[in-house]
Amino acid sequence: MQTPRPTDRGLALEELRKGTNCHRAGELGLAQSHYLRAVKLDPANADAWHLLGVAALQSGNLQLATKRLRTCLQHQPRHAEAHNNLGVALRRLERHAEASTAFRDALAARERYVEAAYNLGLTLETIGDDAGAERAYRDALGWRENYVDAAINLGNLRRRHGRFSDALGLLELAQRLAPERAQTNGNLALILIDVERFADAARFAHTAIAIEPEAPQWWRALGVAQRLQRDLDAAIASLRRAVELAPRDEVAAFELGLALQDAGAIDEARSVYARLLASGAGNERLRWTHALSLPSVYADEAAIDAERARFADGLRQIGARLRLNTAREIQEACDAACGVSPFLLHYQPRDNTALQCQFGDLALRVMSSVAADLVEPGQFVDAGGNAIDVAREIRAAQLDVLVYLEIGMDPRHQALATLRLAPVQCALYGHPATSGLPNVDFFLSGTALEPADAQGHYRERLVCLPGIGAQPLRPPAAGNGAWFEQIASGPPLLLCLQNFIKLEPSFDATLARIAASSGARIGLVPRNPPLTQRFRARIERVFAQHGVDPGKQLLFLPVQTHADYLAGIRLAPLVLDPPSFSGGATSLDAFSVGTPVLTRDGPMARGRQSSAMLRVMGIEELIADDEDDYVAKAVRLVRDESGRQSLRRRIEQRQAMLFDDPAPVKAFADFLLTASERPV
Repeated sequence: MQTPRPTDRGLALEELRKGTNCHRAGELGLAQSHYLRAVKLDPANADAWHLLGVAALQSGNLQLATKRLRTCLQHQPRHAEAHNNLGVALRRLERHAEASTAFRDALAARERYVEAAYNLGLTLETIGDDAGAERAYRDALGWRENYVDAAINLGNLRRRHGRFSDALGLLELAQRLAPERAQTNGNLALILIDVERFADAARFAHTAIAIEPEAPQWWRALGVAQRLQRDLDAAIASLRRAVELAPRDEVAAFELGLALQDAGAIDEARSVYARLLASGAGNERLRWTHALSLPSVYADEAAIDAERARFADGLRQIGARLRLNTAREIQEACDAACGVSPFLLHYQPRDNTALQCQFGDLALRVMSSVAADLVEPGQFVDAGGNAIDVAREIRAAQLDVLVYLEIGMDPRHQALATLRLAPVQCALYGHPATSGLPNVDFFLSGTALEPADAQGHYRERLVCLPGIGAQPLRPPAAGNGAWFEQIASGPPLLLCLQNFIKLEPSFDATLARIAASSGARIGLVPRNPPLTQRFRARIERVFAQHGVDPGKQLLFLPVQTHADYLAGIRLAPLVLDPPSFSGGATSLDAFSVGTPVLTRDGPMARGRQSSAMLRVMGIEELIADDEDDYVAKAVRLVRDESGRQSLRRRIEQRQAMLFDDPAPVKAFADFLLTASERPV
């Protein structure tokens, strides 16, 4: 190559100066013309070749950019920026191994080169080298503490690995450094969902949407946060918007289905799941959710039977097509077992033992494939994030007895309980239904709760502790009942405190008969606005069929604090308890303020909680024999104020038998001391 004359070098530098000025002004074509003149005058001018490479990179011509940047490095091998930009071009060409080398060469050419470290992290994360990516991001952030993008990526990487505490700190830092960016607010919202700070998550998702209103991922984050806060109307609207903006976003569509299902819109939820399955989104959790979905409110008794048949068929289908041969199949099945619960099955007024046991066998089949070593009994010493990680921690603790407080309320607990994590495993009746799981040995209930044939309702061996099987904490002191006084003028206002999922269709007619015969109004407690709308339509229709004006004799109470809610219950003449799934905490609330609760014995423990409390207190006249007796007793009590006052005095005198009796706790302690010696 001919050596350029000094005058040519000078002219080349002038062309380079003109080119950089055009480049800064956004005139990319003119800039490239000047750079080309520069390299023609001085072919060894590395800076001109570098800027030609940058211009090609910016215009999207990646092959040309790579060629020009390599030419630069031939003339100046330690040109750090050229190595970095070459890496960027190679990464966009998906030549990741070469890109990694280029970024490492950039770091070798310049110490503490922040951008090169960050780019290396991006590339290593793309090829699955998360440990290397974390080191690179950490270096970049260590060299520049306010590097927002490094904080975001490092935070998201740690979030993906379940290191939520570390991730939260990094993503909070990124948001503080750049509060005007949608990405910092949106990613912070996502980690806040993971750590169950749903209100904060919704706030930051709203901010991200205000900055980028057409970004579907922020609408999805907002909808998930709202769903988990139980703000279902808002969640459905947000998730519909996410799906509208990103029709192929399967996660947003699935979340929309969950929100619709939680809101009681079971038919639309199932349609969403079916469309996802038809589109090929066949992950196992979606299949389980679709097949085992249940309504919260039923139109009538026939609908309950139809749904039970559908649920049973869903169990058969899942079992028949379940494949557990590959790591992916096993992980998907584990996600399903840890994410789907037959919770609403327990509120059907039927004997659900067989279906629950079938679900338990299915869950055990899955979890056995995930962690076979945790299913069979292990070696335990007599010493008188992720569900599987938790299970291993429990197993490592070498417990003598493991007690689950409420299997069925959280699908992760149910998944854990499929495994053998202690020599003896028990379930308390925090949720009064059998776990259906073969590795749960004992179910601890109360003598006052269980009928004579109770063992047939459990897969576990039933152990009955004294009374109601527990010593419950007293509710807080009652607050201000002025809200109730404002709505209680006029005909007597009787309260039904249960969640609407507990109120079977036939009980609507019972309430209507009481209202028709006594002239009393029935007050109900809404908890889930969309579900309330569906339940309200059903019960108002039944009231009208019984000649009762629902506008006058049916009242949905305003939301109160717990203390003020208790004050309202104290002022109510009577609480009406349903038979199939009776009150637990709600009946304890009523008895704590002296208010009578009228109930019936259901066939299983879940329908005998209130009657058990009354038996413990010796006030059995509030337990009706059947529906007709229930209606007659309610009407009589509405008209008999002196009788109600007598009941109040007796409840107040005897409520200590519920709240202050240590016998169940002592019996539980005795059970634990001897549990490992009991035959299973």
